[in-house]
Amino acid sequence: MKNLNNVIFLLLLVAAIAVSCKDDDVDCCTIVDTTIIMKFVDENGVNLLNDIAEHGIEPAGIVLYYKVNGQWEEYFEANLDAPKGYLTTEESGDAFFILYTDPSYSENNITEIKIQFTEDLSGILKAEFTQNGSNVTCTKVWYDDELKWDQTSQSERSFTVEL
Repeated sequence: MKNLNNVIFLLLLVAAIAVSCKDDDVDCCTIVDTTIIMKFVDENGVNLLNDIAEHGIEPAGIVLYYKVNGQWEEYFEANLDAPKGYLTTEESGDAFFILYTDPSYSENNITEIKIQFTEDLSGILKAEFTQNGSNVTCTKVWYDDELKWDQTSQSERSFTVEL
């Protein structure tokens, strides 16, 4: 009886190991690489997110609009860490705008976003995405129709915009 219990235990152990083996043909992970980092400056190179009191931009007042079927729709997803689609951060005394683009709004692999800074100041960002299996990657970024970043540059996806 003891031998039968040992045999059953070994069979269960072998079955557990066989079931837990990984199939190399299955995609285990999803990578979504769509973040864009920007710095907004004036004609003198002053960071407008740093210099709010003088003539800068209040980060909390920025609103994003995604183009959906030819119409601008305000972006707000309350369940996200960045519900307005962006955050700001500071590094070495410089403020940066971190845009979390949403490729689900893409038409022909391009997402179009209006960044409304104030009532009178806005810009249009376009981001191109590629999808390979479950992975989504931003490959090009334009700001007001000027190419600002391209994946072939193999640099960080960040740039400065003069407003």
